[in-house]
Amino acid sequence: MKVKFVDGFKLRNTIDPNFGGHFTSEYAPYIPPDEVWIEDYLRPEEEFFLKLFKTEQELYAQKKTFAEIRAHLQLEARKKGTPPDFYKHIIEQAGLVIAYVDGKIVREYLDPYFISGGHDLVYNYIPKNEVWIDNLNYTADQPFVLVHELFERDLMSKGRDYHSAHDFAIAEEKHHRRLAGVAEFITG
Repeated sequence: MKVKFVDGFKLRNTIDPNFGGHFTSEYAPYIPPDEVWIEDYLRPEEEFFLKLFKTEQELYAQKKTFAEIRAHLQLEARKKGTPPDFYKHIIEQAGLVIAYVDGKIVREYLDPYFISGGHDLVYNYIPKNEVWIDNLNYTADQPFVLVHELFERDLMSKGRDYHSAHDFAIAEEKHHRRLAGVAEFITG
């Protein structure tokens, strides 16, 4: 597989608002079949993501589902022990803690799939009433990730299932990207 480092911020603003972290043609048909795309800001973690990808491929070959693979890698692909402090900046907003965290540490110790952000109603390792934003992500992208996570969390707190809440949050995120003048989505 050829590794290509890409501007994830630009991809999310143009062709794929779901692009995050590392993708192959299995997840995104616009990627050539012999390539794995990794976001520029994750370049220092290239080895980590390639190892993750290789393990995923081995487990898919064993007919494992993505849920089984994710559960396996959350146990096997992470460092043991207590993680170092990864909180970088904390804001309180409407009864929630918005925590900007060192995503590399979160990926190494808690969840190799933590990319961009998350919240307590999806990830059991995030404390109650907290939303995490990967502090390593592009600074220009972080406000849009926050919009997404807050919108998704709000819908889920009202009973919406994750997949539906995520779809609505993508639409809200795209709306905010357009309002900010950074999105030029290809349609149709």
